[in-house]
Amino acid sequence: MTSAQAPLVKQRDNVLHSFLLTSVFVVCGALLITHHEMWRDELEAWMLARDSVNILDLFANVKYQGHPGLWYLLVMPLTRIFSTPVSMQYLHLAISTLSIYILARYSPFTCFQKTLLVFNYFLFYEYSVISRMYALAVLLIFIVCTFYQRRYDRPFTIAISLFLLSHTDVFGLIASIVLCAALVLDWFLEHSRRYEFKFSLQTYGGALLVILIGVITAVVQLQPPEDSHYLSGWRFSLDSREIAHVVYPALIGAYLPVPKFEVHFWGTELFASNRVVRHISFIGVMIFIYLFLRSLFNRPIAAVVFLGCSVGFLSFFYTKHPGHIRHHGFLFISLIASVWIAASYKKIRIPTFLERFPRVSDANMGRLLNVVLSVHVVAGLCAAYFDYRYVFSNAMNVAEFIRKNDLQDELIVGHRDYQASAVAGYLQSTKFYYPIGRRFGSFVRLDEKRWLEGEEAMEPNAVLEAALSLSANGSRQVVLVLDQPLIAEFQPLIAESHSGRSIKKLAEFTGAIVSDENYSIYEIVK
Repeated sequence: MTSAQAPLVKQRDNVLHSFLLTSVFVVCGALLITHHEMWRDELEAWMLARDSVNILDLFANVKYQGHPGLWYLLVMPLTRIFSTPVSMQYLHLAISTLSIYILARYSPFTCFQKTLLVFNYFLFYEYSVISRMYALAVLLIFIVCTFYQRRYDRPFTIAISLFLLSHTDVFGLIASIVLCAALVLDWFLEHSRRYEFKFSLQTYGGALLVILIGVITAVVQLQPPEDSHYLSGWRFSLDSREIAHVVYPALIGAYLPVPKFEVHFWGTELFASNRVVRHISFIGVMIFIYLFLRSLFNRPIAAVVFLGCSVGFLSFFYTKHPGHIRHHGFLFISLIASVWIAASYKKIRIPTFLERFPRVSDANMGRLLNVVLSVHVVAGLCAAYFDYRYVFSNAMNVAEFIRKNDLQDELIVGHRDYQASAVAGYLQSTKFYYPIGRRFGSFVRLDEKRWLEGEEAMEPNAVLEAALSLSANGSRQVVLVLDQPLIAEFQPLIAESHSGRSIKKLAEFTGAIVSDENYSIYEIVK
């Protein structure tokens, strides 16, 4: 084989490997989503898009969710074409599949590492099977990484991608800011060689303006309405215990996301199951992070991306919301991005004082990365098995039961609105009555009216009283969607207060992975 032929063969092998990996991924993904029952946070986006009158109404509703509107905008046309939220799952799978193809085709990882990455916990399960806006953020980060090597002749491609990235979620916004800062720092470090790239300050400045507009408009969208009570506070006081309480699960969940081997696996962390294991795992993760960051010292822009995203995400977890493993995964995505961006730079000589920091060879660092990626694969396969084997949420089963028994046109009272809303998501055009806000609706509106009602309005006796009142004042039968069975003490309440009416248990749905999306269905009859 001649030297001219070798690159062609390598490129052809890379295309074939990318195609095979993507094909296996999409087949497995399609199989998993057909067995995945969506939970309330997935269906919330569908209902918001479905029940908003127009785009302006959509953005007004989304402001209560704490997310920018890009994902909801993509879902909205589907709600006008299809009657089932399953269409949203296939849109989500298409987005995650495109991410996988870009990763497999253009990332600098070895073929073995790409295979491990494709089947890791976050890309294979969390950001693929579960339909949220996070997959869109991952796709746009990968697109930015792909075009980063051509940042001087394709600045607007990167700028538009960062504009959109900032409108995916708060983690996309943070990543967009960090990547923008990295591009500015790159210009200051590389400006002496700009003639090699046919550099245009006006073009670069215009691209930077696009990014800044994206960041500013995303921040405006994230500003909650005056009557919003969802995550309204910030924490700026430093407390070492609280910092540890946030940082430990975030880093362990990001780098060792193996769940407990149980039905309710989702959101659990095997390596944080007890104090000793948690401390050992945290020390191991910190050693890995240090060695990884040390390996980037000779490519400082990549180190800035990794460190900037990590500090930005952890700061958000501490000051605003501690997050769950699905949020912590963006710490791991920042590692992928920094390796990808590092491939765009030649190694430079680092200052002497930095040389004193101990390091491992690139080969050993690659082996350590393989170990971490292998742990992710175990986590991804475990999650896929449990999701395939067990019911993720019983919301879909309840909706099917209601349709099968022709109850969708009856007056349906949802116990806890955030749990009952998942059932409403699967019922087309059906509005539930939510006692906590004393109103009809589908998605949950986290406003002052809901807040003022208090938790008391969601207690079973308060819900039962509301349902009895509605039953007495209306001609339709009343269906109760509760998150627990009614205890025997409630039967006298009906007999004493509403003679001639009784409550009949219709069905019970248990065993869901999401433990608070099990339901008991009752009907109040005359």
